[in-house]
Amino acid sequence: MSLSKTMQAIYASRPSATAQLQLVLKSLPIPTIPSGSNTALVRVHAAGINPSDVANAILDRFGGRKPIVPGRDFAGTVIQAPSDTQLEGAEVYGTSGRELSLSIDGTHAEYIAVPVEGLAIKPKCLSWTQASAVGVPYLTANLMLEKAAARAEDVILIFGARGAVGKAVIELANAKGLKTITASRVDGADINVTVDDNLHKVLELNHGRAPSIILDCAGSPVLMEKGIAILGKSGRYIFVSAMRGGGPEVKVNVMKMLAMDQSLHGINSWSLTLSETKNIMDKLGKMFGDGDIKGPEEESLTKIKLTDVIDAYQEVAKFDGKKFVVAVQDQ
Repeated sequence: MSLSKTMQAIYASRPSATAQLQLVLKSLPIPTIPSGSNTALVRVHAAGINPSDVANAILDRFGGRKPIVPGRDFAGTVIQAPSDTQLEGAEVYGTSGRELSLSIDGTHAEYIAVPVEGLAIKPKCLSWTQASAVGVPYLTANLMLEKAAARAEDVILIFGARGAVGKAVIELANAKGLKTITASRVDGADINVTVDDNLHKVLELNHGRAPSIILDCAGSPVLMEKGIAILGKSGRYIFVSAMRGGGPEVKVNVMKMLAMDQSLHGINSWSLTLSETKNIMDKLGKMFGDGDIKGPEEESLTKIKLTDVIDAYQEVAKFDGKKFVVAVQDQ
C-alpha cells in the first residue's frame, strides 16, 4: 500500500514556554517504523475522546511530553508490523496507560505508531466506532471491579452511572451476576442524586441495608462524602475521577472507617503499561465476542471528523455524558 508522507492530526503545544496549551489541527509526517523495531504502524479508523484526554491535552494534568498528539483509544488496521508478529492487515483496537499521548504520540491522528505489545485484535462484533469507544471506559470499569473484589452477596452502588465509565461498570457487573444500584445527577438511573441528595433511596432499594461497595465514577466531593457516610461494614469505596465542582479535599471520618473495616481506593488507568492494557482489552474482547457484554450502542455515540475535534474537547469538558468518537478515515 502506497502512503502519502503526511497526515492530519490534532496537536497539543504551547506557543511559548509560559503559555497555556493549545490544540490545533496540523499536518505532520506519517510515523516511520525503523527496521528491527517492535512497533507497528496503524491506520486509524476511529478514536474515542475521553475526559482524561481533555485533562492531558488542555490542562496538562499528567505532566507528559509536550508538544504531542493527544488521544488514548483507537481502532484501526495494521499497515506495517514486524514480520514475526503476523499483524499486517489485522484489525486491532486498544487504549493506553502511561505511553500513548504521554510519552509517545496519541491516537487523534490518521496514523499512529504503537508498540506491538499494545495491540489487541478487534472483536468482529464491534464496529470501528464502537471499538474505539470502549478503551478507557471499559478498562477503567474492569480495574474498579477487580479492586472491589466483588462477590455474589455484595450490593454495588454506582455513582456517575450515566457516563461512559458508569455504563461500562453496570454492564460488566451485570455480566458477573452482581447486584447494582445506579445513581446519577440526571434521570435514567435508579436514583437521581439532585433530587435525593442524601441518598435515602439507597437503603429503600436495598431493604434497609447499606451498600458493601461504592464505585464512584462521578468526581463530586460532596457526593463522595455522602457515599462514604452510607458505606456498609467491610465496605470498599473505589473512585476514578478527579474532583469536579470543588477542591480535591474530601472529609473522611477515619475512626469510623477503621471501626467498620472499610477501605478507600483510587484507580488510575494512566499507570498501566501497554502490555497491561492489551491483556485487559484481550479479556474484554472475549467477553464482547461471547456476547457477555455488548458495548455502547452505535446510536449513542456522536461521530465527528478530525476537523471538529477541538470543539468536541470543549464539549467533553462539560462532563454531560455525551461520548464523542472521531471517525478518522473511511470505514
